[in-house]
Amino acid sequence: MTHKGIWYFSVDPAFKSYSYALVRMFEIDSDVIEKIKDITADMSDTSAMCRNVSTHSSDNITPMLIKINAKLDNLIQFLKDYFVVMSGATVDLAPNIKVRDLSALDRVIKISDYLEFVIGDVFKKLKDIGCPQPDSKDLNVIIEHQMGPNAVSGTPADLTMNFFKRANVAEIGAGFKNKVRITSRPDLDHSKYVAKYKTNKSANKNHTKHLYFDLIQPLFDHKNFIVPSNKRDDFADCIIQIIGCRKFADYNILKTKF
Repeated sequence: MTHKGIWYFSVDPAFKSYSYALVRMFEIDSDVIEKIKDITADMSDTSAMCRNVSTHSSDNITPMLIKINAKLDNLIQFLKDYFVVMSGATVDLAPNIKVRDLSALDRVIKISDYLEFVIGDVFKKLKDIGCPQPDSKDLNVIIEHQMGPNAVSGTPADLTMNFFKRANVAEIGAGFKNKVRITSRPDLDHSKYVAKYKTNKSANKNHTKHLYFDLIQPLFDHKNFIVPSNKRDDFADCIIQIIGCRKFADYNILKTKF
């Protein structure tokens, strides 16, 4: 891979389910588009040949189907390098303790320690897998804005901003990820989830969880994350938040300096 990656550190900063995803993505430039065109054109030619073969000629059509499958695998493997989850997790910053039982200082200490000793170590270990640590100017940090009912999450959000203050930091609303559609299928539109679920929160969470874990994660074979099964929606928020920000946000939103 010779292209320069774009780095994102996306955060859903709830105190009892602090979720992050460190993602490296690549721009789909003209060289990549030509590569994709070559692979898909070859697949199309082979598919056309299959249609011209008698359905009774299984000995002739089987090798062609194998060729199509191989080309599809080639395309998927090629695209995997363009959307890589380098690290991710969802954690309870105060296990077995209710947030209301923590003082403001306790909350500050717990999130500060997690950022310094866990998140800081994530970046340091990139070199162990042969990946240089991104410079602050090349790192885009996206933090989900916490509404009034989630005011207690303001501490993790604010301290995360301070930790990454030399990077390109943006605090964005949930609306960006709600707009994301991976395919043209109408049943994947966010409005369908709003109609199906009783609360907006349930609709939002199930929308992102379905998009990521049912469609994106299997395709790109993302594995470098540790997420409890009952917190998959929080981690999915982080991934879909990146896609929504890339697609719908003004690029300058990621140039905020503190």
